[in-house]
Amino acid sequence: MKDILDHKQVKPVDTGDIIKWWNIRRLQYNLIIASEFLIIYLLIGFSVTAYNIGYVLRFTAFTLLLANIFYFIGPGTQLLIRRMTKGKHTADSSTLVLYWAGVLLSIIIIGVCALKILHDIYRKELIESIT
Repeated sequence: MKDILDHKQVKPVDTGDIIKWWNIRRLQYNLIIASEFLIIYLLIGFSVTAYNIGYVLRFTAFTLLLANIFYFIGPGTQLLIRRMTKGKHTADSSTLVLYWAGVLLSIIIIGVCALKILHDIYRKELIESIT
């Protein structure tokens, strides 16, 4: 009788398949991060004016670039795990955990940075409008 804790044999996954899996989900990731910006802008009541439009666009573009650099941590980690386990670790559940952990980490890091910077801009505009 087979023990309950025995794992079924998994077939090794090719490096190309790992990269393909992650690239398929990149658009979803970018939409999540872009939605985060929209929510942040709406939550703080940030108004885009001629004074700050260039900054807002540059900051958003830079942060999206940074988010995509963070995205490479996911497939890199999976490839490292694959190498350390000699290609035997291929569970789809661990890939999804890596993906959603990366999404959550990116949302937290980018959200905190965005809120801090946008709050400073908003505060500066408010002070300038009062004086």
